[in-house]
Amino acid sequence: MIPETTGAGRLRLMPADQQATLDPYMAQIITNRKSGLSLNHIIGCPLDCGYCVRHFWGNFEQKIPQLLIPTDEAVQRLIEHPQFRAGTTPIQLFNKATDSFLPGVKPHTFDVLEALDARGLSNLVLIITRFHVTEADIQRLERLRHVRPTLLFTYSGIRDARVEPIAKSTTTVDSIKAAAVNRERTKVILYWRPIVPGWNDDPATMTHVLDVAAGARVDAIVFTGYYHKQENAGHLRELGVEVPYGQDWQRRKVLPADLDARVVQAWRDSGIGIPLFRKTSCGVTAS
Repeated sequence: MIPETTGAGRLRLMPADQQATLDPYMAQIITNRKSGLSLNHIIGCPLDCGYCVRHFWGNFEQKIPQLLIPTDEAVQRLIEHPQFRAGTTPIQLFNKATDSFLPGVKPHTFDVLEALDARGLSNLVLIITRFHVTEADIQRLERLRHVRPTLLFTYSGIRDARVEPIAKSTTTVDSIKAAAVNRERTKVILYWRPIVPGWNDDPATMTHVLDVAAGARVDAIVFTGYYHKQENAGHLRELGVEVPYGQDWQRRKVLPADLDARVVQAWRDSGIGIPLFRKTSCGVTAS
């Protein structure tokens, strides 16, 4: 499904009556995300990842991205936020309810970055994606002079298209390669997630993911587990996917200690020389 846009190629504003029905969390434009501020004024994604967190807030069925407010207004709200500090506060962009490089979303991603850059702001900006990132996209990121962008490519190695429909293609791997080859100033991180028993924890898959990171010479690898909640687990089970952990619902991502240890051991055995982290903030700061 292609995102609905206006004639100028920008996304449409969500009608006020529809916005009024949103979960309060989804309606928030700016939220505090532990190590920075998160800007999310676009909601909707067609990628259908079975474990998507939008299940938790009743938004998974919205496939067409829409704006909650115009992008220029969102940028102004961000820089006027009481917790925003110029050159200091890390910013996470569109990490809650869409993908930053979807066709209709990408122009807004660059609008935000270039608006911040035009103001001379040197803040870190974290951009999470699993979609198409082209050489032209990287060239545009490289033209930024102040803002410090980091691309976090979500890549799990999962092959089951019921869990990740995008797994049927080489989209994310191709994007990682394109980004790594053509960047100098832009940081590139392989965001290895979710790692889940029975889905992608076999030695061959771990080796494959590490090989992707090594082949692209990414700046760092960040790994983590899966949000195990009733909403996404129920959806996956309806698709016939075996979901571990039973009904022990968790508020945070789940990654058993033995699986964590196997990930670390696989990385050590690989000898790839790319640093491995458990937290995005650590990976971004170190790179």
